[in-house]
Amino acid sequence: MKKLLAADLLELSCDTDENKKVYKITNKGREMLIKEIERKKQMVKFAENFLGLGKGDILEK
Repeated sequence: MKKLLAADLLELSCDTDENKKVYKITNKGREMLIKEIERKKQMVKFAENFLGLGKGDILEK
């Protein structure tokens, strides 16, 4: 969490009680997360093409 806070990807939201901290994603964090999701999708697409599978073929077995 410290690294995510330091990188401005998360921020501490209001505390609801003394024992619990609530964090929320920042705009920068949201943009980075969207890019990471797209990168992972491309990796899956590449792997499916490499294996000669169509979309969803892995799940149909």
